[in-house]
Amino acid sequence: MDYPARLIIELLRSGQSVRFRARGSSMWPAIPSGSRIEVQPCAVSELEVGQLAAFEREGQVVVHRVQSVTPEAVHFLGDSLERGDGCIASERVLGRARVLERRRIHWRLPRRGEVRRLWRVLQRRLWSKAWSRGRARVDGSE
Repeated sequence: MDYPARLIIELLRSGQSVRFRARGSSMWPAIPSGSRIEVQPCAVSELEVGQLAAFEREGQVVVHRVQSVTPEAVHFLGDSLERGDGCIASERVLGRARVLERRRIHWRLPRRGEVRRLWRVLQRRLWSKAWSRGRARVDGSE
């Protein structure tokens, strides 16, 4: 576990909000690498599907989108990933995240892998919206 990650985890577990710069491409294009993120501690029961949240994995802080919430665990998925993070125990969830400042995306012709990732993100978001609308109609809550 590196020192900055350990510090972030300890501050969040003590109830303090933390700001840091995101690294990686698992949440691209919603959170480009280098964007500023804020994580605020919260109970797992306060998280909602579709929100950004942080959890601890192998000594690192990971910010991904909430897929489902149960009292015992939360399922996360990075926007540009094919597979989810699995079942993350409630004790490892650190809090709700939000983007404070997105790093500007430099426009260029995309690489083949980036096109595939963007296509998966668009498919997942469109399917998620269609599914939630259909569920609202079935529940009669629309």
